[in-house]
Amino acid sequence: MGGICLLIVLGYFKYADFFIESFASAFHLNAGTLNLVLPLGISFFTFSGLSYLLDVYRGTCAAEKNLLDFGLYMALFSKITAGPLVRWTDLRPQIKEYRGICLPALNDGIQIFVFGLFKKMVLADHLGVFVDDVFFAPLAYSTGTVILSAFSYSLQIYLDFSGYSDMAVGISKIIGFDLKPNFDLPYMAEGFSDFWNRWHISLSSWFKDYLYIPLGGSRRGEARAYANLFIVMMVSGLWHGAGLTFLLWGGLHGAASCISRRLKKSGKVRSSAGRCAEIILTFLAVTLFWTVFRAENTEAVVRYWSALFTLHSGIRQPYT
Repeated sequence: MGGICLLIVLGYFKYADFFIESFASAFHLNAGTLNLVLPLGISFFTFSGLSYLLDVYRGTCAAEKNLLDFGLYMALFSKITAGPLVRWTDLRPQIKEYRGICLPALNDGIQIFVFGLFKKMVLADHLGVFVDDVFFAPLAYSTGTVILSAFSYSLQIYLDFSGYSDMAVGISKIIGFDLKPNFDLPYMAEGFSDFWNRWHISLSSWFKDYLYIPLGGSRRGEARAYANLFIVMMVSGLWHGAGLTFLLWGGLHGAASCISRRLKKSGKVRSSAGRCAEIILTFLAVTLFWTVFRAENTEAVVRYWSALFTLHSGIRQPYT
């Protein structure tokens, strides 16, 4: 019951306006939206609470009786806005045996935080200026510039998100908590399954343990495994945002993940050249899918892809 309540609260604040707009559009109605203000960190609050409730239900851990300790787990400020998505079973031992602030951890934490801050403020935000200009009016730019903007956004979102995660890990280490890294060179992935083992690792493992495996995982045949994989990616898309573009992005990743799984199941031994080719193709596909994630709506996707896949002249703005 507690998990259902959490999902209802998340659904109301994050998706109510989206479903109202979608329903009104489908039936050509003039329905107003609720204009809800999304509470800070509601997605991470919800998934943290769900993982705790499910672990208690499964007997993985005992119910926590210390309200302050549990409150610290739920509301640890360093992770609440952008992750990593920490589980109670990982953080509880550190809370119960809190070490306090010590010089070695302080030194390491500052370095990690500064590196993350550099990735976010210097690299990602600088790339974002160029990316925003091209995505605003892609047909005004030359084909080469649009292609460059797609690769730039792929780098921007990685540097931005991993920078936030690094800062969260660094701050946590400064105050005495060790959080697991959330990224592991995702653009070196060999296929989409490998990509999701490297990108937003805490969320990917959450979906695997609390959605993919309960749905049956791969235990009920290949067809069911593909269906479960596709469902997980669609839910992942909706988790990232309330909009058709996020559902489309999730669907593209779901289809690509199924194809990647099928190719790996063929059992063919890959050469070094084959593995390099797979890394490149995965990166190109991920980069293309990111353009859907970045677009404000489906019409913007059509405009951007029209500019991306046609040869035309326009503003030539090399990134500076």
